[in-house]
Amino acid sequence: MPYTHLDDSTFWVALQQRDDLQSHGNLNAALYAIELHGQYDDICTVATEIITEGGDDENIDILFTDEDNSRIYLIQSFQSPQLRVNGARPNKARDSSYAVTALIDLELSHIPERIRGQVEEARKAIEEGNINTLHVWFLNNCPENSENQRIMKGVGSSAAATLRTRYPEVHVTVDAKEVGLESLDLLYQAQQNSILINETIELQENPGFLEHTDNGWLSFSTSVSGNFLKRMYNKFGEEKLFSANIRGYMGSNKKDQFINGQIQHSAESEPRDFFVCNNGITALVHDFNVAYVGDDQKLGKLLNITGISIVNGAQTTGCLSNLGSDIDENVKVAARFIKVDDTDKIEKITKANNSQNKVLASDFRAGDATQERLRQEFLTIPDAHYSGGLRSHLAPAVKRISLSPETVAQILIAYHDHPNSSYHEKKDIWENDSLYKKAFDNTVTAGHLLFLYTLHEAINEVKADYGSKFRHGNLISTDESKHEFLRMPGVSFIIIHAVASIMEMILGGPIANPYTLAFRENVSRTDAIAMWKLVINQVIKRTSRLMPATKNRLSRRQDITDAINAFREDMDMFNENFGEWFGDFKESLDS
Repeated sequence: MPYTHLDDSTFWVALQQRDDLQSHGNLNAALYAIELHGQYDDICTVATEIITEGGDDENIDILFTDEDNSRIYLIQSFQSPQLRVNGARPNKARDSSYAVTALIDLELSHIPERIRGQVEEARKAIEEGNINTLHVWFLNNCPENSENQRIMKGVGSSAAATLRTRYPEVHVTVDAKEVGLESLDLLYQAQQNSILINETIELQENPGFLEHTDNGWLSFSTSVSGNFLKRMYNKFGEEKLFSANIRGYMGSNKKDQFINGQIQHSAESEPRDFFVCNNGITALVHDFNVAYVGDDQKLGKLLNITGISIVNGAQTTGCLSNLGSDIDENVKVAARFIKVDDTDKIEKITKANNSQNKVLASDFRAGDATQERLRQEFLTIPDAHYSGGLRSHLAPAVKRISLSPETVAQILIAYHDHPNSSYHEKKDIWENDSLYKKAFDNTVTAGHLLFLYTLHEAINEVKADYGSKFRHGNLISTDESKHEFLRMPGVSFIIIHAVASIMEMILGGPIANPYTLAFRENVSRTDAIAMWKLVINQVIKRTSRLMPATKNRLSRRQDITDAINAFREDMDMFNENFGEWFGDFKESLDS
């Protein structure tokens, strides 16, 4: 549709409700787009670590290396206060070319020190085969135009060629494109609508059988060729083809070689057996057309489908579509096409069909008694929402106040156990019973979760404040070491653990049950963050003590422990100042 005002964009309207993103200025749209595209629970938890924008950013505004999902986001962002009906100027799109050069090809010593660590992290992830897709986006809040699309296509071709030269042993797909209002709206609508593809797709009279009940759905089971899936993948792309899927294609890198790698190996080495060695796909459709055989309308040939979204089989589809060789014509895939209109039933089908997929580790604890109790307790807290591992689409207003379960678990481990586990064992927290119980003790309260989550939010705000001062040249010399400390990977978990180490000193006595420590009910979430800043500002004055804990990306457990001990001993020397420093904070606690 033609845009006449920014409010014509559903994405833009939703973005205005995300107050939690406003502190990131004109990068709020880019952060929201990443959150929607990657289906992240809360992009704010990593925002300060992935924003690179500044005077020496090498034309990279955001660089996000996500090894868990095998992808990198490299974003050049532009945001206009008013609608530019003719689109964004192409000079920003051209800047993306140098951004790619800086990421892949420039000598590391020539990369500005401020962003060198992030570039090095991205290169290492590519080199080790842990990245499947490099997303190079020129993201803007303007209608897309052909000139920017042409430029970004060239950027993508150049990036792919450079990657093949520098990393010949790995395969990385380059997704280089302009992400303007049309694409942003598509990302937002994908969260609201299950099937984004509406056109009619012809089949080759595929034989099969129909199942139907009076419960609101029809299903036709048949088989399709591997080449059919590849055509759908190439034509519509992942965002549309997997719009109703909890997770899209996760790649065939080293991390998934025992899953997706085997799918590809099966298709290449045993194409005639692929049908019986693969689970097949399940897809939602708007409608399908069948030529029935017999009067009972049970058997027939599938002539065409209208619309498609693959809810189970993204890995199969992605693996076949990304084979280095042509797909053998004998590769057949079992396929079930389901027609259903009920929204609740669509969500039920989507969840059920993804139960065996590699989704979020927290999904498998969603029914845990502790998570169920916490969800109930959060219903009484007005400015917070906690899903406890239950997956559902949230309205922007709810998303703004939601606590990411994965982040909650990391924070709890950092506070009650060790930052090393928070940073390097994120998934294990949910899968390992010992770690899970250390995080979610059966006495833990919703108030305690919010207590620690607001600490994490306060740390992010402090990091953003120092980052902004640095980018705009307003950082005074005495704050340089604090800024250097705050930009280190995993530093939030170090600070959380440091706070835990002095909490009894702050309160002036032992804590009976640390899992119930919380703010008073009359302390709002905003007030809690402000209270935490009083504590954080004292903690970061001891950067010389804490900096050793951040070395080697929190990999040296004993070094962290030693640094925290040194920090606690240093703070103990100033115990007589605690009343002045932390008096208001202490009074705000329900102790």
